[in-house]
Amino acid sequence: MFKIQYYFRVLIMSMLVRKLPLSVREFLFYLVCLIASGFKLIEHIFIFAYVLAMIAFLSGGWLIIYLLS
Repeated sequence: MFKIQYYFRVLIMSMLVRKLPLSVREFLFYLVCLIASGFKLIEHIFIFAYVLAMIAFLSGGWLIIYLLS
């Protein structure tokens, strides 16, 4: 579980660095994912956040923002 969290944080940080001009919604979404992984909430929530982050990473973030809006 620790390795998954480590790779998840690396993924989020690389996304934040790669896409510096983030919209506020995107930044809040990534921040919530990071907090959820850091505080070790229910494992299902963590996995759900991880899957959403992967989808956002693969689609450039716009798909998730469209779904959440």
